[in-house]
Amino acid sequence: MTEHFARDIAVQVLYAVDVEGAYTNLELDKALFSCDLPTQDKGLITELVYGTVTYRDHLDFVLQNYSNKPVKKMDGLTRQILRMAFYQLLFLDRIPAHAAVNEAVNTAKRLQNKHQRSDKFINAILRRYLADEGPIQWPDRRKNTAGYFAKYYSFPQWMVDTWLKEYGKAGAEQFCQYMNAKAPLVARVNTLRVSREQLIDNLAKENISAIPLDAIPEALVLQTPGSLRDIKAFQEGKFIIQDTSSMLVAHALSPQAHDRIADLCAAPGGKTTHIAALMQDKGRVDAFDLHAHRVQLIQENARRLGITCIEASVQDGTQFLPDVPYDRVLVDAPCSGLGVLNRRPDARWHRRRQQIPDLVALQGQLLDRAAEAVKPGGILLYSTCTTLRAENEDQTEAFLARHPEFIPEPLPKLLSPFLSEEGASDCRIIPQRDQMDGFYLAKFRKGNEHG
Repeated sequence: MTEHFARDIAVQVLYAVDVEGAYTNLELDKALFSCDLPTQDKGLITELVYGTVTYRDHLDFVLQNYSNKPVKKMDGLTRQILRMAFYQLLFLDRIPAHAAVNEAVNTAKRLQNKHQRSDKFINAILRRYLADEGPIQWPDRRKNTAGYFAKYYSFPQWMVDTWLKEYGKAGAEQFCQYMNAKAPLVARVNTLRVSREQLIDNLAKENISAIPLDAIPEALVLQTPGSLRDIKAFQEGKFIIQDTSSMLVAHALSPQAHDRIADLCAAPGGKTTHIAALMQDKGRVDAFDLHAHRVQLIQENARRLGITCIEASVQDGTQFLPDVPYDRVLVDAPCSGLGVLNRRPDARWHRRRQQIPDLVALQGQLLDRAAEAVKPGGILLYSTCTTLRAENEDQTEAFLARHPEFIPEPLPKLLSPFLSEEGASDCRIIPQRDQMDGFYLAKFRKGNEHG
């Protein structure tokens, strides 16, 4: 019985995301928190929402084959019910086809008033699909590779064009497949409170499997049902959720105890608290963000992890000019986020090619301001979670051209597996190759005052 409510909630979340422009993760969290359903049903809601958002264009392409009415002209609720039904039919083997159809029809009856019901329309389309034994006619894979990848793997074509140019056909397809797969849940051990081995034991007592990763000494992949808030070790500040690529950033900065460090775009604080942990919570980390509610997230994370050396405040990084220069400055810049699309399924639909020049300009402003904040001999680290060359290599080349007082600084040995050559000062984390989020890192050292 509760599965009916689960599907209703999933459709309502999808409606808020698609029609009202809500963010998937925030809308889903709000819905799960307010509903009193078993863990299994909450898992179903999550699967249906994330899967339907991720595969939106794939689902619409299939759906359009069986509807005389354009998908975009369907009313919002009908569109979500049909998309979700097709997601179950195409991707969830555990749900029988007849059950998916019946539930879609019944969902329409429950959520739509009698004057606007589309249950018969929904039933006709789904029955038409079930009766059709022929294959779906996708764009020609050889003649129109970009069109095929865009529809089949469900990405905007401009993104696919970029990846084809960057990685070739095989690499672009692997990239698309990786970004559609479920992202692993990775924890960073709070080494100020516990060792990795101790945390593994702590989690085992709560029946949670934790698998260590070789690439990062603090990283664990968690296999856990339910909410993080219910895990005692999480409540006690023994770990924080943070992907492996993101952990490389603090290691690349090479913070030392008693350093004075600035993190210009710090929220929600994963990298900031990692920097503090590598400093043994000795020294000072000034963590800035443009928005007060995001600064609060930094403070909450620092408090839960028991970190005292972080000073978080509202600050526009493009206007930043400290009284005393810093030993190290991190610019983890706002970016297009194309390296983490598997964690933010709606980002592929919100991001536009036309937004990239503005992002590149903002990143350049942040780097210029950060350059002034670094003391002579100090370190500046630039990082993004995107795959676009304009935001990565092109950005750092332009920075060095504007700032001859900075020179490339070799990245530490921990990052050796990801470097193009020994002693490289920048690196790309390539998702399909490295099996982690797509990131870019570039490290610079400021020369003496006379440059």
